[in-house]
Amino acid sequence: MRLGECLAEASTIVNYGLLSGENPQLTGHQVVFKRLTLTGFWLVTAFQRMAPGEIRAMYAMLAGRIADGTLHVPVEATFPIEEIARAVGQANAYRRTGKVLVTPNGPLQ
Repeated sequence: MRLGECLAEASTIVNYGLLSGENPQLTGHQVVFKRLTLTGFWLVTAFQRMAPGEIRAMYAMLAGRIADGTLHVPVEATFPIEEIARAVGQANAYRRTGKVLVTPNGPLQ
């Protein structure tokens, strides 16, 4: 609801996660008078509508953007798989500054 107060009229909020376990909410005023829209996005559903070639092309485009630096996601910490409990604890921490990654035990093939 706080986010809805910050948005311009006729804005759309796209919800793509439910990590808190709580339902996203808008007030009646935000929906009726500000005409805000709340919609969800689930990657699985998007992939189901895409042909395999489209998915490959999307991943190739993303890989290219990562390689050229136009797409970057900050990483806060990296843990070996043996420290999965610490990794999960850090991933659940409030106000992280980036992703928490888990690396496989042993060299990548």
